[in-house]
Amino acid sequence: MRGYEELETLDDTGDVDLLVQADQIGQFQALMARLQFVRLPVWGHAPHQFFVAYDETTDTWLKLDVVTTVVYGKPIPSLETNLAEGCLARRQPRGPTYVPAPEDELVTLLLHCLLDKGAFAPHRQARVRALRAEVRDEATLNRLLRQAWSPDMTWARLAGLIDGECWEALLGEAGGIARRLRRSQSMAVLRRRLAGCTLRKLDRVAGMLQPRSLTVALLAPDGGGKTTLATELARRFFLPSRYIYMGTNIEASTIGLPTTRWIHEQSRRASKPLRLLARGLRFPNNVAEQWYRYGMSYYHMMRGRLVLFDRYVYDAPGGKRRTSLKSRMRRWLLAAIAPEPDLVVFLDAPGAVLYARKGEHSPLILEQQRQHYLDLQQHLPQMVVVDATKSADQVRRKVTALIWQWYAKALRGESAARSKRTAAIGER
Repeated sequence: MRGYEELETLDDTGDVDLLVQADQIGQFQALMARLQFVRLPVWGHAPHQFFVAYDETTDTWLKLDVVTTVVYGKPIPSLETNLAEGCLARRQPRGPTYVPAPEDELVTLLLHCLLDKGAFAPHRQARVRALRAEVRDEATLNRLLRQAWSPDMTWARLAGLIDGECWEALLGEAGGIARRLRRSQSMAVLRRRLAGCTLRKLDRVAGMLQPRSLTVALLAPDGGGKTTLATELARRFFLPSRYIYMGTNIEASTIGLPTTRWIHEQSRRASKPLRLLARGLRFPNNVAEQWYRYGMSYYHMMRGRLVLFDRYVYDAPGGKRRTSLKSRMRRWLLAAIAPEPDLVVFLDAPGAVLYARKGEHSPLILEQQRQHYLDLQQHLPQMVVVDATKSADQVRRKVTALIWQWYAKALRGESAARSKRTAAIGER
């Protein structure tokens, strides 16, 4: 619909506006699914539908904003026009796609700036000037202006305003255009606004009503790159994400109780009575803190966010040493309320490689931990093994693509076993 000239420089924050004929939207949705686009389950944005895809090769997100009718209004699009039919009928090929004829693009772009944005950004001003020079069919343009703007607006007058760069004068037309559109569809406008506002409020808690979030547990022995990967995923993933560190390293903690640091300090520096008290509190505080982290993860899941766990209850003990009763009890208490991750990603690398990276434990212990994780595949159908000997950037791209595929399958209600088979095919 607009912005074709910006496609070559489109970044992850931009989107592509598409107009699809209403009776072909079902075919369009099926095509998007085959191309690995995910339709975002957002409420209150009708008639807009949003489709997102991730391309691992170029490390790029692509968002499509799709409509079947041309509607304006801010914040709720409620002012419907009948411009869509003409835009589709007069569309013109350009490169690999179709764009509106200059007359249609000019009118729809001006209305977008007036009724949606309330301003003319510099790049929009440049595009309006370029379209003004491309206009050839003045009769069609005059008809469009009478239809969607006002009976008094003519192409000659509009061209004069554009030539004079009278952007403020153009913005002054917005109120009259909105009033005329509302008069012709007052009840429909009210209905759209009420529905849009209500659904947007419900959208904040919609994660409780339908599967939107995804929980991912990242597993690897020390040196596998879990923390680096989790941090980058949370920073660069398309959807809102939260990274929750589940280990005992206070400095690496992302969510924790305020008592943890106090107990840690008193255990090392306080007088003997306080030191003994702090050490006695360490076990129940540790369990309470992990429960608190799980509680926060449930909260983020309800808000529809991607939750990334660094370390999990599946973590392997160092070597083959026997765990104490306290450790086994702690694991049981944590596993009792831990949400089962939708996806478990094991960053796989030989023990010798891991030791060379970080120098912790020994190659033998790290290899034993690695085998423990690999054995978990028998019990975790949602577990995927990723080659962690590659660069951090390659691993991040691979895991990003896996998470996005899993997210798409979760929305379609596919089973973990089927998802794992599909992912395995993709890995090969």
